[in-house]
Amino acid sequence: MSMPYAGDIDDESGPIWPMWYSRGATAQNTVNPLTRDQYNIPAPVNPQQALNFPSDQLYVVINQQYNDPDSNPLGGYLTFWPSSAFTVTDSGSSWRVLQRLVGTATWPYVDAGVSPWAFSMEDTGKIYIYQGLLIVKLFATDNPGLVTDDGNPLTYHVTEHFLGGQQFDISVPGASAPGVSLYSLAVAGTIRPFKYDPVNPLGTPGAGLEAPEDTLSPFTWTQSHLSTQFIQATIGAAVNPTGNTVQMAFPAQNVDPVSGDWVPAVWVSTSAPYICQSMVGPGEAGVVALAAGNYDIWVQITSGAEDVIFQAGSAVIT
Repeated sequence: MSMPYAGDIDDESGPIWPMWYSRGATAQNTVNPLTRDQYNIPAPVNPQQALNFPSDQLYVVINQQYNDPDSNPLGGYLTFWPSSAFTVTDSGSSWRVLQRLVGTATWPYVDAGVSPWAFSMEDTGKIYIYQGLLIVKLFATDNPGLVTDDGNPLTYHVTEHFLGGQQFDISVPGASAPGVSLYSLAVAGTIRPFKYDPVNPLGTPGAGLEAPEDTLSPFTWTQSHLSTQFIQATIGAAVNPTGNTVQMAFPAQNVDPVSGDWVPAVWVSTSAPYICQSMVGPGEAGVVALAAGNYDIWVQITSGAEDVIFQAGSAVIT
C-alpha cells in the first residue's frame, strides 16, 4: 500500500534522512497507514543557518577587447589566480576564502551564474572570451576586513591562454568603475609572455584548479653577444606613462643598477600594454654592448618629482 506525500521535500519540517537517500529504499517518505507516524526521523525545526557573506564586500566588473591586427575578434580563455588565501572579518564573524582559480563570467555585466556561449566555466576557473570580448567579475582586492595569509596585499595572477597571450598580476580596487580595462589594472613590471601550447589549446580537462605554472618566473630576453637589436620591456600601469622620460639599465644579474648604468629608451606603444625599448649590441656608438652572461632588465620612468624604478625581467646574452 502506498500513501501520497503531502508535505514539502527537503525543507526544515521534513525528515532528517528521507528514505530515498538510502541505498535500496523503495518507499519515499511514507507514513504508517495505521498510526500516521513517519517512518523517518523528523528534522529539527529552525536549524542553525549559515551566515551570508558580508554585504559590504565589493566586486568589480572588468572587461578587455581582444582582436588581431586585421580587427578580427579573438577567442580563448583567461584564468585568475589569487596571490594568497585570505580571511574576511565583519561584525565579529569571519569567512575563510581559499586560494583557487576565481572569477565569474558575466554577460552583459549581470551575473546570471551561467555561461551564455555554452562553455562551462564555473568548475574549471576558465573565463572565456566571447566574440573578442572578455567580461569577468572579481572580488575587490582592497575590501574591508580582508587579511591575506602571506601578509601581502591581495593581487590576482592573470594568464591569457591563447597564442600570443601574456601573464601578469593585477590589483582590483573596489572604487574601479564597472567595465574597467583589464590592462589598466596590471601591476608594473609583471607582464611577460605566456608559454602557450598549440597542441593542447584548451588545456587539460580537470586541471583547471591547479596553480598556474611559472607565476614567479620573470620575463627572459635571449640574444647573441654578436647581435645588435632592441631589448623591450612591457609596462603595466593604470595611467598612460608614455609622455614621461624612460630609461633602461642592464646590470649583472642580482646587482642593483647605479647612475652610470642608465641609457636612453623610447616608447614603442602609446596604449596598453605599454612597451619601451633600448638598443643592445656591439660596435655602435650610444649602444650598450653586453658580453655573454646573465643580466637583469631595469626600467626608470621619470615624471616631475616622481622617479619610478623597477625590474622588468632578465636578459641572457649567449
